[in-house]
Amino acid sequence: DTHVHVIGDGDSGSGLWFNPRMSRLWNVQEYVRRKIYINAACIDDSPGRIDLSFMEHLLAQCRAMPPGFKPMLFAFDWARDEAGAPIKEVSTYFASDEHIGGLVAKHPQHFEWVASVHPYDPKALDRLDAAVARGAKAIKWLPTAQNIDPANPRCDRFYAKLASLKLPLITHAGDEQAVVGF
Repeated sequence: DTHVHVIGDGDSGSGLWFNPRMSRLWNVQEYVRRKIYINAACIDDSPGRIDLSFMEHLLAQCRAMPPGFKPMLFAFDWARDEAGAPIKEVSTYFASDEHIGGLVAKHPQHFEWVASVHPYDPKALDRLDAAVARGAKAIKWLPTAQNIDPANPRCDRFYAKLASLKLPLITHAGDEQAVVGF
């Protein structure tokens, strides 16, 4: 398994985002979760260094691997309400398709990528086309964290579009510990 969730706080202008509650000591569980992410990714968390140090460390690891090794960088869409609007207050983090696709375009020798398109987003089908056009290899959902009901008939058009694009859906269900769920 060579999938990588790209994390950061947007300090480089990347658009990466951590929920601000994760930086508040009085939200102990969320504060510790963020610290674990930062530590596990060997990130320099000094101001202005989070986004860049994540990528510097990841690129160094990739360069040390045998030729042909390419991890999949995962985008991660917002949790969304029933109308498809982002719910930032309950989202844990966000990594846009544009940013992740851009990293892969900048470093194609090292990475492939997986888009994250929420099926309730009114632009979901157009976003799927855009992701494929930019080289996405799959779509990532985390239903419990993104407020997705995979059995809801409103997802049927999304599934049909995935099938027509021959794009796999990567998802898992059950109790989620890495991010806050619904």
